[in-house]
Amino acid sequence: AGGVLPDVDEVAARAGALLPEGFPWAEEPDAAQRWMTWATEILPAGATFLPVDHPEWEAVEGTVWGKDTIGFETGNLVFLSRSEDAAVVGRCLRNGEGTVRVLEGLLAATRSERGKIAPFRVRLHKNRPQYIAEDGGSASTLGYYVPREQVSRFFVPDADVSDPLGRQLHEVLSHELTHQYIAERWIGAADTVPRQEGYWIVEGFARFIDDQITELGRRGGPKLDDPTVPSVETMVALAEEQGWHPFEDLVDWTQTDFIRLPNHELMASVRLRTTLGVRSLSPVGMFYDQGGALVFFLMHHRGAEGRAQLIEYMREYYEEGATQQGWEQLGFATAQELETAFLEFLTELAE
Repeated sequence: AGGVLPDVDEVAARAGALLPEGFPWAEEPDAAQRWMTWATEILPAGATFLPVDHPEWEAVEGTVWGKDTIGFETGNLVFLSRSEDAAVVGRCLRNGEGTVRVLEGLLAATRSERGKIAPFRVRLHKNRPQYIAEDGGSASTLGYYVPREQVSRFFVPDADVSDPLGRQLHEVLSHELTHQYIAERWIGAADTVPRQEGYWIVEGFARFIDDQITELGRRGGPKLDDPTVPSVETMVALAEEQGWHPFEDLVDWTQTDFIRLPNHELMASVRLRTTLGVRSLSPVGMFYDQGGALVFFLMHHRGAEGRAQLIEYMREYYEEGATQQGWEQLGFATAQELETAFLEFLTELAE
């Protein structure tokens, strides 16, 4: 109504009568207009403002989150923000809630008995200095999940601040919430950080999810089957020369091996078919995209059996520890057989 009749006082008056509990600007002269702006952004996520007596406020009392902060709750998130940008916060809430709902649909049936059904705690800083000042942050990315605290932290980037993997805030948020979901709700072991062979599944699965979540609105459904996402298209562009990490290495690398990969050297530069511009990848970036595309391949092009093997492989990684020569757990006799099947899949996409 405000869009159709922007100058009609009755619209604002009716909106003002609907101010929700916990609305931070309820006493301001422009409260009704503010609520219309916020409602447009947060209601699609099923979000409400945190009431003043919500336990989260007591939990953050005496910290940087105890003042100049607004709070929200969705079906799956408790979200604190030091930013008052409704468009940014709304996008985060929608993508965050959407990410958890998609993960529930995909993984709930195989959830560990240790997993708990509780909202995920997410914090958004207004800018990078705030983010760094809290606890040092993770200076090389827009956000990160802290297992020991069971919280994910992010910040709103300025125009000149970018993620090293070329992701936007909402993509990083979906990526880290995937880690958080697996640790807290799926496996229920947020205090452990696996370091055995097979670390590719940790970042590859999260990359797969953040890629697909970004395209859900355009594709029209939570099928997670868009082959035009950056990770898959990058591998399609590299298929002819196979300019990626050897699969024998990738599948069996540990987290320590991953940490040792250079992040400031150019490994490949590709032009994607459905995206403007050129995508440049360091060995770290290649690890993420190759892992994400490999998850897509195993999830959608190996049938129900291949998908079940992938989920079981990931469960064993977190709960019991993956074994060397992980391609065997994924249904392939050798790393070369896996790479050949992956290459055939990419060739079909390129046609």
